[in-house]
Amino acid sequence: MAPNANSSRPGTPSLRRRELHYAVEAGQYDAEEVGVVLKGKLELTIDSEKYVLGPGDAYYFDNNRRHRFRNAGRGVLMTISVNTPTHF
Repeated sequence: MAPNANSSRPGTPSLRRRELHYAVEAGQYDAEEVGVVLKGKLELTIDSEKYVLGPGDAYYFDNNRRHRFRNAGRGVLMTISVNTPTHF
């Protein structure tokens, strides 16, 4: 389990606190994700579209689409993300 991750039993929603100092490579899996930027600047790429989000901005996407998180600022990027299976 990754640092700052909280997980419950399989098939239930999980909540992660992410302090990102680097890029998280594109992923793809059967789930949905929603989150909010708490601090810093997030570059979120979904398929080939890039979005730059700041504090207070939120996002939602199906995780079966290619996606990537990147810290687009000079400081710490902090987000809260919630993942859940699409059938939940």
